[in-house]
Amino acid sequence: MDLNILIVDDNAVCREHATKIAQKYGNFISVSCGDEAVEAFINTFRNQARKFDIILLDYEMPGMSGIEVIIQVRKAEEKRKIPIDNQVKIIMTTSHNDMDVVKGCKAVGCNHYILKPLIEDQFKNKLNQLKLL
Repeated sequence: MDLNILIVDDNAVCREHATKIAQKYGNFISVSCGDEAVEAFINTFRNQARKFDIILLDYEMPGMSGIEVIIQVRKAEEKRKIPIDNQVKIIMTTSHNDMDVVKGCKAVGCNHYILKPLIEDQFKNKLNQLKLL
């Protein structure tokens, strides 16, 4: 199964690294900020394109943070009455291992998190846990 993956990270090196991993699992779009992420996500509804299966999302970005992106994505899904089982899966990538950060991400709708640097085995494990592989 080819996944549609949205990669969101303000750091070009991290984005490139995530891209190299993601391309092994399907199609991807890579953006550098939260505003672009929300726009790309909502455009799949407007253009009736194949929706994203997963968003690989940086926690800490200038402007719209990863938490704010999750909130906007979940609001867009709720507005369109998308059942929970069909909602995009969100994996937060972060260098923070503070449990308050993790709990905050989960509280707004994040499915999993991965500590940076992103390692392919961890990513594949999360995809398996989310039943995407």
